[in-house]
Parts: sequence; structure tokens; C-alpha cells
Amino acid sequence: MIAAVAHVLRYTAYTRLVRRLLDEGAVGEVVSVEHLEPVGFHHHAHSYVRGNWRREDEAGPMLLAKCCHELDWLSHVVGRPAVSVSSFGSLSQLRPERRPEGAGDRCLECAIERTCPYSARRIYLEARHDVPGGGVLTGHGGGDDGVMADFVAAVEAGDPALVPTTPRHTLASHRIAFAAETSRREGRTVAL
Repeated sequence: MIAAVAHVLRYTAYTRLVRRLLDEGAVGEVVSVEHLEPVGFHHHAHSYVRGNWRREDEAGPMLLAKCCHELDWLSHVVGRPAVSVSSFGSLSQLRPERRPEGAGDRCLECAIERTCPYSARRIYLEARHDVPGGGVLTGHGGGDDGVMADFVAAVEAGDPALVPTTPRHTLASHRIAFAAETSRREGRTVAL
């Protein structure tokens, strides 16, 4: 059986560069990683406010939905499994009680839509998807094409070893994400 998991960040040119530099010892030994997940406002609105992952009870925590890719990337470039996780954050911003005065229930009928940074009209209907960062669909820095090319090559050759992102990697990144969510909720470091 050949299975591929779309941990697309492993396939980008910058990942290959970072991994090579770390393997060559360019920065010494990695003993700790501090990572900030800068989810762009349009991606947050697209996926985690009105998108498929807007409700934790239906889709799981945001850390799992969004950060499993970055956690896989960190594990890949560092080359060792995480031993503990600390996570901080809250659900304080995009909440009904913080909605702007005059905001409607739907973007296309909203009186303040033209000045709202979360405008669905601008994000989906007017965005340019042919340039990096121009819209919601950006190709993950070339990673989307890379994961598909490796998967097709593995299927053609009948060789699962040609796919470097496996269900095993998914399990590892999900385990870190669940530990990070426990850390965030309980305010403590979680050992893995």
C-alpha cells in the first residue's frame, strides 16, 4: 500500500535549505524551539471562523487543524522528536460580543463589508489566486506540487519509500498538537 500525507511544508525550497544548514551544523545543536504560529487574518477568517474548522466540537481544536503541518515541519527540520510542549493562547478575538457595530450576519449583505478586513467578497471573489499571498490558495510555497509528484512517482514505481510523509509522521504531529492543546487549556508544560 502506498499512502501519502500532505505535510506539504517538507517539500518547499526553504525547508530543504533549513534542513541542509541544520544538518551541516550551521547553527550548532538545536536544544529548544520557540515557534509562533502567525495565522494570517484572511486564512483565520476563511478556515477557522466561517470555514470547515470553525467549531471545535465538529472538527477538533485549531491547533490540530492548523498547526499539525508546522509541527511536522519542526520535527522534520530538527530531526528529533519533541520531548515536551508548552502552548499559550485564548479564544478572545473573533467572538459575537466583539463584532463591529453595524456588522451584518452575512458578508455580502453587511453594511460595513467594504471596510472590513474579513470581507468574504474580497477574500474569495476579488482575490488574485495567481500570485503568492494573493488569496486563500497559494500552493504552500511549492509544497503542494512536491507532495503530488512524490506520490505519483511512488505509485508508478510501486515503491512506498518514495513518499517521505507517511501516516507515522501524521500520528507524531497530531500527538504534539493534542499535547499543545492540553498545555494551552491547563496552563502547564506537557511531556511527550
